[in-house]
Amino acid sequence: MKKPWFLFGLLVLSVALSYSCSGDNSAGPGKMVAPAVSTIAVSAITDTTAECGGTITSDGGAAITARGVCWSISAMPTAADNITTDGTGSGSFTSSLTGLTASTHYNVRAYATNSAGTGYGGVDSFTTTAPPPEVLLSSFDTDAEGWSVSGGALYYKGTGGNLGGFIEFQDNEDQCGFFRAPNKFLGDLSEFSQGTLSFDLKNTVDNGQVMLACYGSIRISSGSLQAEKNVVPYNTYLDDWTAFSIPLTSDDWGVTPAEWDALLADVTEIIIYMDTQMNYSDRTGLDNFCFTSWVP
Repeated sequence: MKKPWFLFGLLVLSVALSYSCSGDNSAGPGKMVAPAVSTIAVSAITDTTAECGGTITSDGGAAITARGVCWSISAMPTAADNITTDGTGSGSFTSSLTGLTASTHYNVRAYATNSAGTGYGGVDSFTTTAPPPEVLLSSFDTDAEGWSVSGGALYYKGTGGNLGGFIEFQDNEDQCGFFRAPNKFLGDLSEFSQGTLSFDLKNTVDNGQVMLACYGSIRISSGSLQAEKNVVPYNTYLDDWTAFSIPLTSDDWGVTPAEWDALLADVTEIIIYMDTQMNYSDRTGLDNFCFTSWVP
């Protein structure tokens, strides 16, 4: 009577052991699984780069042959997407993400590969910054940078600007004289459309005469096509450095969008009328003349 019960017990024990072994998916002697890895949070984010990384928490019972991070705009990036390759073996690693697109949301996670497969860490998300604006600038910190004048004399001052050096126009004729921008401000300036034109002005020598309406008028030309904007209110004397900023849009310059596009595509001359007062000897300073592109 005892033998059947004994055999039944052996059968139950055998089944239990078989089930236990078949349900074990952890690495053990002679058994390998994909590595376990955690993702290090993204940092040092710019418009085109970021820093990330990972830590191998288990090699899965086999040597780590590849590791890094993968990233994509999709919710769950894999090694089939963009990846870094950051050596082999266990431990922590850092990854540099490059070639990113500005103002874009990405998902990223660490990965590690051994002979059993590839394991992934948790997903981290980040958004790249907006691109820095393009700038075309004359700061006059070392010289006059190729600027010229008409109807007067040009002087370079190494100090007293806003800040650093500046250029100064001296009125030598009984007419409206002006500064003329150098070649670096000519040609195709289309990338600055919708951006800004800014500069600083100061009346440095007062001759006591009546102010002129032409003072502070900016003119951009492309052959016979012109757009002009006067930024200094009439009869205003600038005792201190004063900053002016003009949107580079067709509406602000009083031309059609088609004329504005054509104008900026081939700029042939930029002048700023600097004669502030009637008669001679008055002087005006110009500093930080700058085109800045629009950033979305």
